[in-house]
This record gives sequence, C-alpha cells and structure tokens, in this order.
Amino acid sequence: MKFVWISEFFLSASLALRMKRLEGAEVHPFVKAKGYEKILEGILDKEDNYEKFKGEGNIFITADDAMSGKLADELRKSGELVYGGNAISDDLENKRSFGQKVLNDYGLNVVESGNYKGAGAYDKALEFVKRKKGRWCFKQNGDEDKSYNYSGKFENGDDMVDHILDMKKVWTENIDFDLQAFVPGHECAIEGFFNGKDFLRDKEGEDFFIVNW
Repeated sequence: MKFVWISEFFLSASLALRMKRLEGAEVHPFVKAKGYEKILEGILDKEDNYEKFKGEGNIFITADDAMSGKLADELRKSGELVYGGNAISDDLENKRSFGQKVLNDYGLNVVESGNYKGAGAYDKALEFVKRKKGRWCFKQNGDEDKSYNYSGKFENGDDMVDHILDMKKVWTENIDFDLQAFVPGHECAIEGFFNGKDFLRDKEGEDFFIVNW
C-alpha cells in the first residue's frame, strides 16, 4: 500500500516525512503549486502524476488543504480510498457566507454579514459601511492573504472605510470578501478526530480533544 499525497502547497510535508522515516510507509507526494514541489527536495521524491497510482488499493491523502475536495469526491466515486475532505467541506472553509447559512439553517444564531465579490465590490461595501456605521469585520474568502482581514475599532465605521479604500489599491484580482458585524468576546475552538466510529483516544483510553482560545 502506498500513500499518495495530493497537495497544493505541501503543508503537511513534515507528516509525510514522519510516515516515511518513522513508520516505514511508502510515500508519494504530488504537489500542484509551482515552486512548492521544492519542499523537502532531495529528501522526499515528488511525483508528476498521481493518476498512475489509481486502481491499486492505495490511500490518497487530500487533507493537506481545503482546495482538493472536488477531486477527493471524484476519487471516492471511482472506488479509491481517500483521507481528506470533500467539496462541501471546502466551501465551509473557504466561503464564509456559506458557512453562516449552514449554521443558520441548523438553528444557530448568526450575526449580520454580507458577501462582496468581483467588480464593484469595494464601492458596494463602502456604501454599506457609510450608511450603516458601526464596527465591522473585513474577512477575505478562499485562499487569499489573511493579512487583508481587519476588525473595525470605531463605532462610526471610519477606520473600516479607510481599510476598504486601502484594499482597493492592493487587492485588484479575485476579489471576494465578507463584511461581518463585530461581536465582542472570546473565540473558543474544540477539535476532535473521528474515524466514523470513535474519537481519537489517549494512552489511557480517554477521548482526546484540543481546546484553544
């Protein structure tokens, strides 16, 4: 059995290396983005085609990013074993408005937000902030630079207006962002790994979860 990595930026290169060196697994990374195939160059050999590993009972790993869900669905449909997400999980990660809709559909309260995309996005966002005032959060969608994000500080919204005007100069392609009402407080995340039957457990057999603030 071979483990075939299909990755955009090879973010889990250290895991692939660990599986090879410590577990003795046969690892075959396929890296899509130009230049990123040089990660661990000379240490792990890269593949230029993952198709040749199909139909052999190998495990395809697409969990390295939130950009390969559609491919993972196609591989599963063709009978391959895949460890990774799917098209819907990609949308949950990359499209904030979609995630908000899902939460709302299942009865959770969500704050006011709106999506702005493509030509005219900045002008529409500026008109909205100037009209509504208040504190708003600017959040990029997809794989765009997270340094674009900004949390408004002024109740009159003037700093968000300035931020949008700045973004208008530096982010000129693939524009896709949300404005979301600011909510004061602390953010808490709880993570657990589930195999379809049980959660990951520690050496004592207790459920193992990660909590961060």
